[in-house]
Amino acid sequence: MALLDLTTIKAKLGISVSTYDDELQTVIDAAEAMIDTYLGYDPEATTYTQFLDANGGDTLALDAPPLPVASVTSVHESTDVPRVFDSTTLLTADEDYRLRKNGSTGLPELVRIGAKWPYRVTAAVGRLGGMVTPEEGAVKVVYVVTNTGVLAVAERACLLECLAQWRAGAAGGLGVVTSGGMDGASVTISTNYKQVQRRPDSADNFVSPLVGALLSGYRKIPLAR
Repeated sequence: MALLDLTTIKAKLGISVSTYDDELQTVIDAAEAMIDTYLGYDPEATTYTQFLDANGGDTLALDAPPLPVASVTSVHESTDVPRVFDSTTLLTADEDYRLRKNGSTGLPELVRIGAKWPYRVTAAVGRLGGMVTPEEGAVKVVYVVTNTGVLAVAERACLLECLAQWRAGAAGGLGVVTSGGMDGASVTISTNYKQVQRRPDSADNFVSPLVGALLSGYRKIPLAR
């Protein structure tokens, strides 16, 4: 699956031959990579697996993209080194944990029921007591998101960016004059003509000025550690 296919972009550009297929596919691949990087995640993905640092508290925030979390498939908790994520460390939904949205941040989080998320106590030089630190990668979470909205936006953004890149001279140069005239000042330019476009003020690296505006509401904000 991809955000854009050759048939669609060729139809939009009015290209019926296969001469430029390889170049067009390169433009598509580049635009998709740019969109993934800008968003901070793959908009086509629906299932995520994350290994979270447990903090010893009641709640644990998912480092999730800004999409609705449809369901949690599984949660494992392990303090073993190396970590063991099997049936012996599998937690039970609504008995050991539950999913909710944090009221202040809006981020999805797991609430531990009847216990605390694990933490590590390490010896500290010059102190009688130990130092409490997060248990790194102690919780494995698999969950499913609803990506219908962002996928539609990303597909539209990919099309706009590919059109902009192609017309900005990604292939074919500036075209050539194939015929002309004197009295009527008529001129014919090859169909490969690309209008050069520049965005010196661009902060998102997209050629199309619409792409960043379309995607900005779906960007992932890194989880503060």
